[in-house]
Amino acid sequence: VEVSAGRTAPLMTVGISEMPMLCTQVDRLFAYVVEERARCEACKHLVVRFRKEWLLKLPAPASDETCVTATEMYVESCRGVERLLRCDGRCQSEQKHTVQRRLVTTPGMLVVQVRSPAIDGVMRRFPLRVEEDLRLEGLGKCRLEAAVLHAGPSLQDGEYTSASVSYTHLRAH
Repeated sequence: VEVSAGRTAPLMTVGISEMPMLCTQVDRLFAYVVEERARCEACKHLVVRFRKEWLLKLPAPASDETCVTATEMYVESCRGVERLLRCDGRCQSEQKHTVQRRLVTTPGMLVVQVRSPAIDGVMRRFPLRVEEDLRLEGLGKCRLEAAVLHAGPSLQDGEYTSASVSYTHLRAH
């Protein structure tokens, strides 16, 4: 609706050489740009892509024993992972690639989701140390204003609680 009504502008970002991304009023609040680098392990061809996203999905920690922060989960999500992708370089076929992702911009409000994979239909719990400030390398910090917490065996079954930040502590609603 915003695009067809002409209520958009180019999203000004660093390093994007392709067509400019359009930015709506909702994007101004929630959107950020992700850089994804994929390097072919066979011919070493590197492709860098930029994408606009609205929800930062972080992986749950591998261990239930260690208390982690959102910053630590973000750093872990930036590590290279192996994927089979079509190589646009010399190979011109499906090859193993090392893929890394990172944020290159931050939105006015960063929405973060942390979900652990379900085991036999039951969501796994893990300890989380809440940070007032999420520090992202090269991007500054984001301040925690609210959280939505879930307790229950699955996303469809359970109880959701919201909490907002006061200047001294997190208040449940």
